[in-house]
Amino acid sequence: MKKEKIILQKSSILNLDKRLNEVMKHLLIKDPIAYKTKQQVAEKINFGRTNLSSALNGTKKYLTDGLVDKFVTAFPELNRDWLLTGTGEMLINEEEKQIKEKERQLVLIDKYFSNSNITDEGQILSSAKEKTELKALIPIDDKQRGCPLIPIEAIAGFGTGDNEGVSYENCDHYIVPEFDKRGMDFLIRVSGSSMYPKYSNGDVLACKKIDSVTFFQWGKVYVIDSVQGALVKRIFEDKDNPDNIICVSDNKENYPPFPMPKSEIRSLSIVLGVVRME
Repeated sequence: MKKEKIILQKSSILNLDKRLNEVMKHLLIKDPIAYKTKQQVAEKINFGRTNLSSALNGTKKYLTDGLVDKFVTAFPELNRDWLLTGTGEMLINEEEKQIKEKERQLVLIDKYFSNSNITDEGQILSSAKEKTELKALIPIDDKQRGCPLIPIEAIAGFGTGDNEGVSYENCDHYIVPEFDKRGMDFLIRVSGSSMYPKYSNGDVLACKKIDSVTFFQWGKVYVIDSVQGALVKRIFEDKDNPDNIICVSDNKENYPPFPMPKSEIRSLSIVLGVVRME
């Protein structure tokens, strides 16, 4: 069985150099400025120019499925099966391309978050390289799978039909597997520095809506939809007045605590964690 597998791998690259030369002609027609030279194509697929030239000239050690994958990743319109075997057409149709691209994105998103460092407080850390990859993966078109990223000022009535200005359908949707498992309902982006250093301006918070606004986990961070507007605060008990809560910022030096009547709370969501790029 092992010997048969080796034979199949060798036959799959038969005449690959000829097909790659056809791809080079296609790229030149596609964009005669961006892909005029082998150097430009080599940079696009993250492959050495000398090695690419050798592959195009038929040097077998460079004619691998790894090189094929580099071309297909850089140019999703290329048909991988055609590159490997010569079967079918060089270009896949638009519908097939969209399906393959969505499948690729979902796989890489899952891989991205499974390899990320997730702290006990639900913070996802990532490197600059992973940040670049992530930008290419989201938002997604599948509204059924992703959670909406909503403007914090539009949180009032969100998802209930009370707010005519924003809905699930007109928001970008994102997949964050670790928070999906914890019941995430939506994402918001932090604005300002009141919760620094816990949360920084631009951080994305994963939130879960709370059905009852009468039960609180003291000391936890919530997104509060109130008559004063939308707030991200840590909530504590008001021991002097049971009808109030105390809203506390982590940046206490610039944002002092203040009481809020429970009757002014229209909706409440607990913060599950943060997606932060470093």
